[in-house]
Amino acid sequence: MSTFLARCTALALGSSIAVVGALVAATCLRIEPLSGRVWGAWRTVFPDVEMRLATQGKLRDSAARAELAVRGDHAWPGTYRTAETWPTELVLAPRAGFTVYHHSRCGNCAGFAAFGRVTAASEKELQLDVELSHECATTRDHLGTTLHLVRWGDLLFAVTPQRVERFCAAVTDGRSFPGDPLRVLGDAAFDFDAPTRPDARPVAPSEWQRWLPAAPIEARIVRLVELRPLEPDSKSSVTYYDAEFELDRGAAEGVAVGLSMFTAPPPGRDERRGRIESVDEHSARLVLLATEDHRAWAESLVGTTVSTLHPLAQRPSR
Repeated sequence: MSTFLARCTALALGSSIAVVGALVAATCLRIEPLSGRVWGAWRTVFPDVEMRLATQGKLRDSAARAELAVRGDHAWPGTYRTAETWPTELVLAPRAGFTVYHHSRCGNCAGFAAFGRVTAASEKELQLDVELSHECATTRDHLGTTLHLVRWGDLLFAVTPQRVERFCAAVTDGRSFPGDPLRVLGDAAFDFDAPTRPDARPVAPSEWQRWLPAAPIEARIVRLVELRPLEPDSKSSVTYYDAEFELDRGAAEGVAVGLSMFTAPPPGRDERRGRIESVDEHSARLVLLATEDHRAWAESLVGTTVSTLHPLAQRPSR
């Protein structure tokens, strides 16, 4: 037998033995899944994020609240919460750090969403080190490595950079209330279930002023530029479009990229809030989300007025 044939024979014999051995093992051996006890022990030794948040988050939260009780009322340390049915609670303490807790009406989905340390603090800004977080809407909306502290009347808001435009839009529209965590300063009364907007203007960073005009801004829609279909969502049967309009007001009249403005709603629908996407000296482009192919409705908006004020907001006296 040649060397080549000998090698081929040996290879075939080895493969056959391996296959037979695998079949015997699969037939004779019974592999049991990890039992509940073994799985519980595994999670104790190698805890997942949810378990660590539940255990370590509770300890961190208790330490932070104890520190706040000793320190009293200072500029930024304290307990912040959103004015929602299922509030998000943010506890901030200089030494013990911070925790984020999301409540729920049923209690089943309540729990700690994140915790970490405060690494730097000033009167208007905090820097955080997020040690552990659960990836969910709560942490995305109300937590970041930076928190802007914005005072509005007797309220102090903790605003993440990604929510700056939404915070300013809620203030400017004359009707909404920001969805950011807040704490009440002093002994002022405040109803979190039915929040009242302060009369004063927010004390916000200077770069936010383009989204906080001193007076409402109005503009006229000159034309419908485009109705662009968005990428289809596999989880929805509804088709969405970006409706882009040209306005007759621009930077010279205070219009800025990121500013929110309201258009007349389609028949039987709620008000529509759009966003300024580009600005020239005396013109701007407003984009809003439309469902289905509302071309007729979009074209009917040409010649109408858009405003930074909510349609149901009280108009200022002239």
